[in-house]
Amino acid sequence: MTTAREKLYEEMVVMIASPAGPTSESEIRKTMTRYRVQTKPGIDIPVGATARDALGDRLLELWRGGPGGQAPDVKAKIGTAIDEFRMQLKGSSSPSPSLQAGAKPRPTGFAGLPRIPVAAVEDDEREPDSRERRVAQSILTTATGLERAGDFSDTRNQAGALIVIYDPLTTVASGGGYTRSPFAGNRLPGSRVDSISTKALSFYPEANLPGL
Repeated sequence: MTTAREKLYEEMVVMIASPAGPTSESEIRKTMTRYRVQTKPGIDIPVGATARDALGDRLLELWRGGPGGQAPDVKAKIGTAIDEFRMQLKGSSSPSPSLQAGAKPRPTGFAGLPRIPVAAVEDDEREPDSRERRVAQSILTTATGLERAGDFSDTRNQAGALIVIYDPLTTVASGGGYTRSPFAGNRLPGSRVDSISTKALSFYPEANLPGL
């Protein structure tokens, strides 16, 4: 049984065998609409792009820059690009198969590339006309409970030194520059905390991992 990836590979080899022209992009896009495409873990695609569009862009680049789909190196590049994604034909009930963890890789049938174990990822198209944008996972720094209350008495840098918070209202000229005095106890007085800022802070998530 031919998988969706093998079918797309065969279509692309035939398509890219002819010289690229003004209609190359529309031909690629039209072909890609027949597939539901998913990213594999660790594969980066442009922010705001769907997996299907990202794969289409890679194949279009090969078509415009290569000597033709029958050239061995181009065929291998087509296979490599396709193998970075999981897919199924629209109207098919099962996705392109992958190996279970611990299973031995075997040739896919195109370009001699192995099919490697992958984890299932959410499809970028829940409905035919609805796209879900890819969001990269990030680790960000957010304020601690004490800092949210204006208390920086235990806010330290990676070396463990206290980060001193200075009062901007105490700025005075000193020689060729300026000096400021720190807040007492490194804590902001309640009268100096803006209520709008406090409200805005409530929309930021609290930390769910320990600090650095």
